[in-house]
Amino acid sequence: MVIPAKSLVQRLCTLSLRFWRPATTVLVIEAIALSTIAVVGTARIASAGDTYPNNPPGNYGDCWQPLTPTMCRTTWTGRGSSIWMRLIDQMNDTGLLNAATAACNNWNNAPGPQFCSWTARANDTWTYMKVDNGISAPGGRAWNCINGACPTSNNAGNIQWSEIYVPTGNRDQQIHPCTGVSGNWAAFVFAHELGHAYGLDHHGASCSNTTLMSPGSTLWQGPTDIDIGPFPGCSGAAGTGGLRCIYQST
Repeated sequence: MVIPAKSLVQRLCTLSLRFWRPATTVLVIEAIALSTIAVVGTARIASAGDTYPNNPPGNYGDCWQPLTPTMCRTTWTGRGSSIWMRLIDQMNDTGLLNAATAACNNWNNAPGPQFCSWTARANDTWTYMKVDNGISAPGGRAWNCINGACPTSNNAGNIQWSEIYVPTGNRDQQIHPCTGVSGNWAAFVFAHELGHAYGLDHHGASCSNTTLMSPGSTLWQGPTDIDIGPFPGCSGAAGTGGLRCIYQST
């Protein structure tokens, strides 16, 4: 069996800019307070830089630790398994498609348990890429969904599929509200929203550029080390678990 490069390394060792537009439904929590790691019995609450659900702050979720709220893609099969996400294009826009592809590739090429592509494979979950011109550009939102609830409460749970919405204006040059700098922010938006689809909440203050998952991030089109998390999963300080903590990556 050929082991994917990231899996071999592991074995060896929703930019969401919606904070510029008031949220009217339960989507992605825009402002969160960082919290210390809580201890419940012998199980440490996953503070995964930061994971859903996060209401109230400190109520972090993962797939595997007892007494933690559930936060998982349904295809997770256990310790050290990979998370395969297939993107499905419903945007009908070449510029947005190219930006989404760049963001997907950046997630796919980063270390960690996550894989991203437009190609179907066994045991993948789907993320639909959609247009919503009711969102101000540059911006976007991510919904994590189960049968009967899209989005789910706190945008968390055993996620069966996700939906990412962006306006067509994202493909154009836009003034960034955090910096006042003009640029094309489409790939930044997609990269951030894909982080929500994998299970990451916001990390850091708006416009702080702490990580990709900081609201209004302008520095990254792919995940940082904090977004991925330390190795092994959940071995770092509070708020630094990342995807490795959610999915018990080894």
